[in-house]
Amino acid sequence: MNVLIIDDEKTILKTVTTQLAEMKLQLDRVDTAESAARARALMEQCKYDIFLCDIVMPQEDGISFAKWVLEQTRDVKIVFLTSYADVKYMKEAISMQSFDYVLQPVATQELQKVVERAIRQLKIERRNMEMIQKGSFFQQHEDSILEVEALRYLEGRTDEASYIGRMIRVVTGKGEDASGFMPVQVQVLRNEEKLEKIEESILRLIYQNILDEVFRDLGVYSIILLQENSSDFVVILCWDKEDPPETEAVLDTLEGFRELALRVMGPEIAIYCGTSVEREELQGCLEPIRVLMKDNVRRESLVAYTGEINKEKSDHSHQVQIGIWEKLLEQKQFNSF
Repeated sequence: MNVLIIDDEKTILKTVTTQLAEMKLQLDRVDTAESAARARALMEQCKYDIFLCDIVMPQEDGISFAKWVLEQTRDVKIVFLTSYADVKYMKEAISMQSFDYVLQPVATQELQKVVERAIRQLKIERRNMEMIQKGSFFQQHEDSILEVEALRYLEGRTDEASYIGRMIRVVTGKGEDASGFMPVQVQVLRNEEKLEKIEESILRLIYQNILDEVFRDLGVYSIILLQENSSDFVVILCWDKEDPPETEAVLDTLEGFRELALRVMGPEIAIYCGTSVEREELQGCLEPIRVLMKDNVRRESLVAYTGEINKEKSDHSHQVQIGIWEKLLEQKQFNSF
């Protein structure tokens, strides 16, 4: 904390400086000024936190100087030191919310209490402002922050699970332990130029709309995590643990997503699916499915699965196909239909 003492009497400047030195308040700097003009000059060279200012001074009084200081910044505390016990000055000082007012000569103990209060209040106010700013930043960038930290957890690069947990609760509306999960890696194989021009937030929304459409009848939610500096992305599929969908149905639906993404957006994609996992198994769950992605050296557009599935085809695949046809007709993509 930096302190500036302003008084036209050198004796008071010296006395107050000595008193502050005796207090051992761990002040970084204590400067003195014999006038408001000199104080302004010093402020150009240093940022002060606390001003101990006389009220009655020639040329410019302390009230006028204090008003000027508070116009420059509110992040300071001003304590008026004066032997002029005039009620008018006291009222004006209080109306400015200058912080405090003490009469000279002031005892060291009383001055220490006033300065300690000023330091304590400044620290609290600054900490509050920092928290507000952090909160504002988080609100503005919440999606990005959650996305990055959730991906790091899924990749096993951090033990912090609160970010992915928050996303799960927001998407499913349920507790994390009430849901089952399937990790999915989506690889964009060939990307059309128009897709590269789409903003990330819009791209996520488009993918989200397609996933919501194809999974509408399965009771499956999806969390999309776009990967930084890449067109690839991760999807965490979630469902009620008490009513899990059949794996074959989920894979058929992802095949529908692959086809519909191609028809609606243009890019060819490959989808790599992990096995169903519990909440505590999500950490590091992407490693096995990214092995599948590395094995796809020919970059084929497909849906691959790390586990074993029943070879008998489910009727659900027909439902997915019909859903795709309906979507194409709604969008008047007759040739694709």
